[in-house]
Amino acid sequence: MKKLLGIVRSLASQMDVEGRSAKEYRDAFLGRFQAVAKAENLALASSDQADLNTLIEQALEPAGAERYRIVPGPPVGLKQPQVLPISLIPA
Repeated sequence: MKKLLGIVRSLASQMDVEGRSAKEYRDAFLGRFQAVAKAENLALASSDQADLNTLIEQALEPAGAERYRIVPGPPVGLKQPQVLPISLIPA
């Protein structure tokens, strides 16, 4: 439970509130929370390593594809304990 509360607190503190309505904030927060949930699923589904590119795409999805460009590179595998912290990097 402490881990979940820490994640929620981290996401909430990363969210920019300036110039946003309550609905915009809620939608942005829930989008980021969903990205973290997808990252957790990715970590659990990966028996050995999760793909960094997949994780980045999932993490940036709520921010909108038009804001970012992902340049393909060599595959990078992440161990299960690395996935969640990387998914919490602000988008």
